[in-house]
Amino acid sequence: MKNKKFTQIFICIMSVLFAGLHLYKSQNPYKAPLYWSPYEYHIKLDMAGFPSNYLPEDVLSANIDWLDQNLKSYGYNMVCTDGWGDTSQINQNGYRSSHSAHWQHDYAWWSNYLQSKGMTLGMYENPLWIHVDKNDTTKKIVGTNINVSSLIDPNEEALWFKWVQVDRPGAEEYVKGYVKYYADMGIKYLRVDFLSWFESGYDRNIGTVGPNRPHEQYVKALRWMREACDANGVYLSLVMPNLFNNGEVEKQYGHLIRINDDAREGGWFRFSESERGKRFTTWSQYANPFDGFVYWSILTGANKVQLDGDFIMINSYANDTEKRSVISLNVLAGGPVTVSDQHNTIGNDLWLYQNTELLDLNALKFVGKPLSNDPTNALSQTWRGQLPNGDTILGFFNRESTPKTQSMNFQSQLGISGQVMVRDLWQHANLGKMSDITLTIPPHGCVIVKLVKNSSESCTSQTINFPAVGNQVYNAPDFDLAATASSGLAVQYEVVGGPATIVNNKVHLTGVNGTVYVQAKQGGVSGYCGAIPQLQSFTVTGGHNSQMFVGGTYNNWSMKSMTMENNTWKLNKQVMLAGNYELKFANTGNFSGQDWGNANGLSGIAQETTGGGSNISFTITNPGTYNIEFNDITKQYNIQFAPVHQQSMYVAGTLTGWAPQAMTLQNDVWTKTGIAMTAGTQQMKFANTANWSGDDWGNANGLEGFAKLTTGGAPNISFEIANAGNYDVFFNDMTLYYQIVNQLAVSNVTKQNTVKIYPNPADTKVFITAQDDKIVSYQIYDLSGKLIKTDKVGNDQCEVNVAGLAKGVYIINVNLNNRIEGQKLIIK
Repeated sequence: MKNKKFTQIFICIMSVLFAGLHLYKSQNPYKAPLYWSPYEYHIKLDMAGFPSNYLPEDVLSANIDWLDQNLKSYGYNMVCTDGWGDTSQINQNGYRSSHSAHWQHDYAWWSNYLQSKGMTLGMYENPLWIHVDKNDTTKKIVGTNINVSSLIDPNEEALWFKWVQVDRPGAEEYVKGYVKYYADMGIKYLRVDFLSWFESGYDRNIGTVGPNRPHEQYVKALRWMREACDANGVYLSLVMPNLFNNGEVEKQYGHLIRINDDAREGGWFRFSESERGKRFTTWSQYANPFDGFVYWSILTGANKVQLDGDFIMINSYANDTEKRSVISLNVLAGGPVTVSDQHNTIGNDLWLYQNTELLDLNALKFVGKPLSNDPTNALSQTWRGQLPNGDTILGFFNRESTPKTQSMNFQSQLGISGQVMVRDLWQHANLGKMSDITLTIPPHGCVIVKLVKNSSESCTSQTINFPAVGNQVYNAPDFDLAATASSGLAVQYEVVGGPATIVNNKVHLTGVNGTVYVQAKQGGVSGYCGAIPQLQSFTVTGGHNSQMFVGGTYNNWSMKSMTMENNTWKLNKQVMLAGNYELKFANTGNFSGQDWGNANGLSGIAQETTGGGSNISFTITNPGTYNIEFNDITKQYNIQFAPVHQQSMYVAGTLTGWAPQAMTLQNDVWTKTGIAMTAGTQQMKFANTANWSGDDWGNANGLEGFAKLTTGGAPNISFEIANAGNYDVFFNDMTLYYQIVNQLAVSNVTKQNTVKIYPNPADTKVFITAQDDKIVSYQIYDLSGKLIKTDKVGNDQCEVNVAGLAKGVYIINVNLNNRIEGQKLIIK
């Protein structure tokens, strides 16, 4: 009996100890960071398709100076690297020591530089990544004589990354050593990405990206990271986690967890509307930050895990209303404010990051909660929380595209009796003492207030009377509004949404149709409280659409957004090959609104064709770049040849001993004639400098095709020369179409085609005939260079079934006995 009792006591003691250990690991001693990230710089290059995406040191230095001068004093005291770059610079233990081979300085140098300015360096890196080859024997796991390469499973099929096998000797030392390696540089923030790829090997946007590992391996890996971070005073940010079982593992080991998809281009759609209200089973369970902050608030609280809504590019939002909401929600949810705007993209938006009354909440480790953690519930748009001194913070948000009225009774809903001073944290004004509040929140807007229970301040309340505003025609002159304040003080106006601005406190219409929302404000002075802002709206008609798109057969009807310049919608630098095309203009990207077409030629007057009318038909004779213009008031359109060429062009390869040879521009095509080539496999590239210091193009196969931008070392153009001789090389730097032609052969660049393809345009089938020659085979490519269809022939004619091809423009290469002839094929 005694032994049994002793055993029970021992179990109880150990349970308490283990519970305490678990609690210790779950504690978060840090406030959410305020910092700058180069994400905007990288993502713009990434979305533009640049293969060599790294952060130049001069760009980093310029942004550090900007941060130092404008935001450091407000608490933004860290610069954190992000992905991209390269892993060519590693130390003796296999740890990445620099962002790029292009850098003169390493991470340690930049960390010291930032510390000299009173800031710190944060690090984007996953300690589970291995940067050595599987056969490497030179890099040893820190503190051991074990090869880093021994942690690689060479048979593991994983996309992009070589992962640490956590069950192998030295794995723990490698992971923990990675954290310490950076901590010893003074780096105290570690951003660990792609965790879902390690855990489950699945990405819902891609599919399988690796193995589905045993759960205990994922737990072990995160535990090692957290133990090393705790030992070295490092803040651990977990990115792309699956958050299975409501984040049971991540909330224990992470200080910060990502709760949404990548920010990408930013803007309100990414912040609030992307896959709104939908929950997925894997990363990211919620696509947009608003949904993520709402649902995952179940995990947050004092000294608990914090929520990361990813990077903020405040310049990507439509107006100050949206910008206030984005920063406010990040702060009220207890998350970081991660500035990714740059010194040359921030515009006039710095003040939004400098709201000291809002940033005080971050300094106090404030964490608010929505009234509902269901993103589909309207209550989730109202947030509340309490400061250490007992004051209450309320956040009223409006995700909708129309105004919304919200009310709160302090007694019945908050348990606050009597009247309290209400302070607006964006107006920086006391609104007076109240026991309840009713607010009209503009579309995509917010109001953040603090309820001060024991305020000794006093002011005289005032209200604003804002009469209705009549509807306007798009070209109306600037006009006054008629709001008045009961105090007699002057009222200020702000356009919080729609096609107008305020100029000298008057409304200035921008010439675009839509609904304009105007807020009347009076911030209080001379003993008066600030007034609760009042909202009015009016409709603008007769003007331009608020957006415009254009697409056609030249790009497989991919509708591209146009920009408004001088009252005309424009799309510049659209690449078109020679041929017959069709297009339409539309005020939506999916033809769900109005569209215009039913015209012929490169210029003319379009007609409204909503519901299925004819397209605009036109012919391109010069392949290259074109500017497309459309005035949606007069309906005038123009398609203008606007060649944009590199200042110079060179060709180099095995054919020149890789010595770049200058090309000449002839009829908008770069040309190099009479290059002697030997039979066999050849490789080449085009470059806009003679020393490879600029851009270059390659990554294609065959004697003709479409090159791709390959700056930074991507593959060459590879081709076979059947017969030695002199060849001409042609390159169109607008379309990126190239051709290599034997001077003795018949070329479709300079001579009449001997191959006929008809009918063209076609819809179901085409016929190919060759004069006095045999067709060996044919290939059909789309404009991206992707092979769509190929077949062997062995005759002087053939029939090709094209019924399954999407309408658009293709290239068909016909292989004859001694040459290749290429033509455009249009599928209608």
